[in-house]
Amino acid sequence: MCLHMCPYGRFQGSLMDQRTLNVAYDHRRGEPRRAGADSDTRAKSAGHCIDCTLCVQVCPTGIDIRQGLQAACIGCGLCIDACNQVMDKIEAPRGLIRMASLRELGGRTSAPGVTLQRFWRPRVVVYGTLLLIAMAAMTNAFLTRSEVRLNVVRDRSVMARTVDQGAVENVYTLQLMNASDRVQSLSIAVQPATELRLLNHSTVVLQPAQAHTFTVTARMSYQVAASKAGEIIDIHFEVSDPAHPSREPVREPSTFIVPR
Repeated sequence: MCLHMCPYGRFQGSLMDQRTLNVAYDHRRGEPRRAGADSDTRAKSAGHCIDCTLCVQVCPTGIDIRQGLQAACIGCGLCIDACNQVMDKIEAPRGLIRMASLRELGGRTSAPGVTLQRFWRPRVVVYGTLLLIAMAAMTNAFLTRSEVRLNVVRDRSVMARTVDQGAVENVYTLQLMNASDRVQSLSIAVQPATELRLLNHSTVVLQPAQAHTFTVTARMSYQVAASKAGEIIDIHFEVSDPAHPSREPVREPSTFIVPR
């Protein structure tokens, strides 16, 4: 998952700059490496890395952090803990592998009075603004979401049928979902009401967070069907809450087929 499918590792480079903290290996301290923890390890010309490879062994994605930041790094910090334990054993300062920025690893430090530069940076401003916009959009979508959701599928096994006295019927499957935390008694209608009427399920009671699927039949009288023979009429189903008439009804479009 982390090596091949996780998108974060693919675009993390565009989110970072010279001041971004990452799990990093301090090359200035660690190189040149010394294999084994003998007396030469503490020589001034030697680095603190004893090439124990514990940082590689504990890495869940199997990367070598000493080769620099890589797309497979998930920032778990297990290599930091493993390296700090080794540093304690060889009596060297901790932090050979630590959370550090490229600026810090390059030996550059912030000048006095410019602490705000760590936060007031173009990437921080741009991505922070985008994050606030996304949060505002999600909040608005949550607050304005419809408490009732409707999905309509016309029965394709029987496109249309002519019944007694020349009336025409189409069958539909309706899926209703109550997205609120209260019981709702919903009224179902089909529009245009002057041409169509429902034969069943004019009212449905839904419990909180309940979804219900049922079949309804819309009928057109012979007089109207005769004048619209061969037409495909645009209609829509309407679900309203009689207990709250001020709320906008939920509408879902569909079609009504009139045979020749």
